Amino acid sequence: MEDSEFDLSRRKVLGALGAIGAASAGAGLGTSAYFNDTESFENNTLTAGELDLKVDWEEHYSFPQAYGFDDPTSGLDVTRTEPADSSGYVALPEPENPMVWVDEDHLDDYMNATSIEAYPDPDGDRIQEAFASEPGTTTEEDVGYICEDGADMDEDLDPKAEGALRTDNDDTWDAEKEEPKPLVSLDDVKPGDFGELTLSYHLCGNPGYVWLRGALRSNAEGGVTEPEGESAGEDGTVGNPGSDGELLDAIQTRLWYDDGDNVAEVGDGGDDAGYLTPTLSLGELLLFLESGNGVQLCPDDTGGPVVEPPAEDCPKEKDYDSVHVTEDTVTVDTPLTDGPTEITIGFNPKCSDFGLIQGLKTDEAPEGPLPESSAKEYDTPYGTITVTTDLVEGDQTVTSWEIDSDEGYCVAKVIVKGGNEGANVYSYGNEDRDDDFTEDDGAIGAESDLDTQLQTPTGQDISHVDFCLAASTGDGNGDEPNGEDCCFEPSTDHYIGLAWWLPTDVGNEIQSDSVGFDLGFYTEQCRHNDQSNAE
Repeated sequence: MEDSEFDLSRRKVLGALGAIGAASAGAGLGTSAYFNDTESFENNTLTAGELDLKVDWEEHYSFPQAYGFDDPTSGLDVTRTEPADSSGYVALPEPENPMVWVDEDHLDDYMNATSIEAYPDPDGDRIQEAFASEPGTTTEEDVGYICEDGADMDEDLDPKAEGALRTDNDDTWDAEKEEPKPLVSLDDVKPGDFGELTLSYHLCGNPGYVWLRGALRSNAEGGVTEPEGESAGEDGTVGNPGSDGELLDAIQTRLWYDDGDNVAEVGDGGDDAGYLTPTLSLGELLLFLESGNGVQLCPDDTGGPVVEPPAEDCPKEKDYDSVHVTEDTVTVDTPLTDGPTEITIGFNPKCSDFGLIQGLKTDEAPEGPLPESSAKEYDTPYGTITVTTDLVEGDQTVTSWEIDSDEGYCVAKVIVKGGNEGANVYSYGNEDRDDDFTEDDGAIGAESDLDTQLQTPTGQDISHVDFCLAASTGDGNGDEPNGEDCCFEPSTDHYIGLAWWLPTDVGNEIQSDSVGFDLGFYTEQCRHNDQSNAE
């Protein structure tokens, strides 16, 4: 259908535009996220009826003192050290990546104390209020029915507007600029901080498909301070800071189906049935959310998409096809890139630069860094990766590696970093040895390279090795999402939880960095739409 044929049927769907802002000199960072509202009936035949998507939310931050609120741990059993008997504790921000443990008897009090804003919140206590249960009615707090008072426009973010339902406090209103702050707007976040945002989405009118989408808008270095330049994780120098920052890969995230309590409790059934993603850096998460249609959501997690390996098996063993070095310009094309994309390899390249996910970064693994000359196994969410090193003519060298993955993940690239000339990037999906660094269909990578020599550009000792895996969005059952199963009925609430955290071992390399990104929902009606395809 041509644009002129569907322009008149375009409507608005709630989305969120985010920007993670400049970090403080103390290795802190800031985050922000704007809502805008776009809906579309593209490629659909519309009949009588409407499709509208309404959203509400509650947001938590581990350090609400930044906004003048009380210490959330005061009088509560909250610890950053795992208790000897953790059976009576809840790990936050999510069970597999805990930053704190909260006594389950104190969980409600802790969640209330860490809440920094909500919608609807007419009394301004930072706690989300309920909507009225019937159209045309209001609650005692003067909140109407979800399809009447749910958020779906930019003006819903203005806490000063007449009849506003968003929390009105220092987190939501910029008194200096006299304007609303973005949905997520955190200043001076430090390593060890974490937060959580639960978005509730609600269809009004017709049944519809719903996708979660996102896109990276900017990734800026913002200058390099002297302590930052001395950090091993920093790409640039004080004199030559470079263009891309490290913050994008430092922030860790995870998405899950929530049941409305803002806490990841995977395995309880219903909307809380499971994770949508494994632990991903913000950069990796955005790769998934901006690839193809984004991540299609499904009621009760009946086939909701998760991170998956490519569809075809990769070779059991192969030699690397090519090696590229820092400052080479290459074209990458993977299931997570929007077609062929040209990049220039940086001084400290990341897997996400190449449209791949990080399976292992040896210097950050619990098992510790690479040995000088022996084999070491690393347990990862994608399988066990075994790396063997040896001294070859006096230079530390990776002489073999292999991945044992039940799910079928393959290593597409191995990045070897060390010395003062950047990194070597070894590719296992570049059959023609040209600028097409990877293939966009079939298997990408290999399961092992058992007789090889992977070194740093200068032959100096290895600081770390990254194993980059090919992945795509798919379905938890291993198939394409089923349109019928993934059709949301109207007048029902569904929830997505997003946890973020900045690991305690992140150092000065993130100082002054900033990241901008989009995050939002897309919906289209199920009826008269044979395929669940957002285009």
